Amino acid sequence: MPTSKWIKDAQMIPEGKSYKVDSAGRIAIPAHIRAKFGIIAGEDMDYYTTFVNGRWFMCVSKHDETDHEDEENND
Repeated sequence: MPTSKWIKDAQMIPEGKSYKVDSAGRIAIPAHIRAKFGIIAGEDMDYYTTFVNGRWFMCVSKHDETDHEDEENND
């Protein structure tokens, strides 16, 4: 599995609230989090998953072509 150079040793900061997944499998990104990261409607997002200490985690980031170019060159 490819690893990301920018997420190694990252610390996860809880946002303090949980959100339900709707019947279509969507999770809404609350306005305060969209503002914090400058996310706008229609923007592409990337999903990453990892399994650590018996738990699955998902990370979502704004799509960045340069990140994907680096990953493709490492294959």
